[in-house]
Amino acid sequence: MQHINIIVDTLEISYDFDRWLESHWRKDTRLYSLSLEQNLYGFWMVTKTWGSGIRRGFGKAQDLVCLDYQAALKTYYELELKREKRGYKKIVN
Repeated sequence: MQHINIIVDTLEISYDFDRWLESHWRKDTRLYSLSLEQNLYGFWMVTKTWGSGIRRGFGKAQDLVCLDYQAALKTYYELELKREKRGYKKIVN
């Protein structure tokens, strides 16, 4: 299990890498990626990235900061379900 604790003055930030998730989706030339991870301050967040697979540059990204891991996990799976309902196919590495 990968787990790192960083102590800055009196603030302890804990990173739990084993709980991080990532998925990639495709529909025709459209791409969509999701990641669930902790930011620099240890807060859980879901990052959505989307755009064209044929144009230069990837597109846009949005970070959704969540109250805790459970809220982030719920958001992550809701967004995966939304991609599936919109006809995107999950890319398996």
